[in-house]
Amino acid sequence: MTAFQRFCSTAMNRANSAGVLPTAIAASCDRRSMAAGLSPKAMRLVAFEGGGEALEALAGRHVQVVAGDVAEVAGLLEAGRPLRVLAVLAAQRLPGRWARVPTAREQGYDIRWPILRGLYVGAGVPDELVRRWQDLMLPALSTPASVAAREPLGLQASLVSGPALELLVARQMDEYRRMARDIGLPPLPAGR
Repeated sequence: MTAFQRFCSTAMNRANSAGVLPTAIAASCDRRSMAAGLSPKAMRLVAFEGGGEALEALAGRHVQVVAGDVAEVAGLLEAGRPLRVLAVLAAQRLPGRWARVPTAREQGYDIRWPILRGLYVGAGVPDELVRRWQDLMLPALSTPASVAAREPLGLQASLVSGPALELLVARQMDEYRRMARDIGLPPLPAGR
């Protein structure tokens, strides 16, 4: 049994387990725990304002697990913080420093939790200004310097913009809503 599998098993069996988990992990653990007659609601979820705060709570041993961003985790590991990476929540293993970390799927949990990083603007920004930002940012993100800056952090480049990005975000939100519904969370209003 892997450390990630042990965590899911323990978290579903102990009401005092505390962690910051995205819905994807809760939903995956839930499907397995429900088959065993256990409730994912026994796990105490702790909300934080952001990933940095959540990871500091993990490093300080105030919570037992955090689903965090590889860039944030990399910084804390480099600073010598006591963290252990159990799984990457990607469809396949990440390159570079993360290549030895198995995916959740490899460990028996079909969990993927993509983080859509980007430059986002408000709905009222004129199309002309949006196009100007796209014309500046997309080529800049393709430069060797940009690639070199992302690589040590394990950040994957997926240069998507405009309607293709809107569709990607909409699909991901639909998936999050489905997972939340599967574990009995109240529905998130449409448009959010």
